[in-house]
Amino acid sequence: MRRRGTGRCGRPRPLCGRGDTAAVIGASNGEYVSLQTARPETFSPYMMLGTAGCNLADRVSHALDLRGPSYTVDTARASALTAVHQACLAIRSGRVDTAPAGGASVLLGPWPSLGFAAARMLSPTGRCPPALGGGRRLRACRGGPGSSS
Repeated sequence: MRRRGTGRCGRPRPLCGRGDTAAVIGASNGEYVSLQTARPETFSPYMMLGTAGCNLADRVSHALDLRGPSYTVDTARASALTAVHQACLAIRSGRVDTAPAGGASVLLGPWPSLGFAAARMLSPTGRCPPALGGGRRLRACRGGPGSSS
């Protein structure tokens, strides 16, 4: 039984089976893989495919029955924003008519933050001013030389 307004794929009709629709997903961080490999008894032959970030956009395309290009971008903290930017560029260039975009990043433990703190890449105050201009933002966030925080 189909819901009203859905196509054969069970998703919104405008997206079903379209070859002119790209899926662009921003993703970074591999903590879930680390969690899975720490427990060998849960290993599955599909684990590597299911946990690979590069396959994330393909999984979205498959779930929505999209037939256009799909790719995952990893630019660390800016992954989701970069995905949206890439989707906009694809639409503006005429390569595709539609491009759902999104992002995913899950921090499951303290290790990334502890590593960044040890490398003095985080602000000692825990705050990062959004706009100081002149490249000062990066130094302020890292707490390095010239930092005002």
